[in-house]
Amino acid sequence: MRKALKRQQRLDCPAVPNVPLNLNCRNETIPILRALQHIYSTPELRDPILRAIAQDVDRKSREPVQFGRLVLVYEDGAGFITHYHLLGRDERERDVVVEQTRVVQRHHGGKLRRGAFDRGCHSSKIQEELAKILEHPCVPRPGRQQAAGQEKTASVEFRKARQSHPGIESATGAFQSGNGLKRCRDRTEKGFERYIGPGVLGRNLHALGKLLIAREAPHSQAAYSRRKQVT
Repeated sequence: MRKALKRQQRLDCPAVPNVPLNLNCRNETIPILRALQHIYSTPELRDPILRAIAQDVDRKSREPVQFGRLVLVYEDGAGFITHYHLLGRDERERDVVVEQTRVVQRHHGGKLRRGAFDRGCHSSKIQEELAKILEHPCVPRPGRQQAAGQEKTASVEFRKARQSHPGIESATGAFQSGNGLKRCRDRTEKGFERYIGPGVLGRNLHALGKLLIAREAPHSQAAYSRRKQVT
């Protein structure tokens, strides 16, 4: 079990918040380390995280296995994953997107105005239901010609929402390449669900570290991001 220990001064190394980081390095671990420093120094953030991890640690080793399940991911404009939902084996995104968007809207206190979704979620019924939840839902039509026609007549809000969608694609790639979700190392369905949570946590730590570094050293290499800011 992980336990939050009281800070102890050591003579052989600096305290965690004072460990210097090379902000001129583009390595992806730098933002994560900066985020961990921030959390370590903020007990109201650190302690609940440690308690949650302690309750869900599985000490049994598992053999690698590939499940091939779909996960619906919601990301805000700052790059944080605010909600995710593991789809059933026979479910598609369009089967759950309306219900899960309602959940996200409740989590945000009804403050969400627009959202961008995959082409696979498009249907007149889904568009109608999402419009009851969001002021400006962006659901591109499938097919190149239909999408091009929709883009020509699209509103400003539709275009802004569409600009934010690549961030989700980036998050999906990061899950696999950097957050350990390319392969699940637990044979059970429950274990697979538990694998997703730490992956999301890792992604959010990276996003937090980027924001902290951008505020503290905006011209450093570690603060650099190709993400387009969406207003």
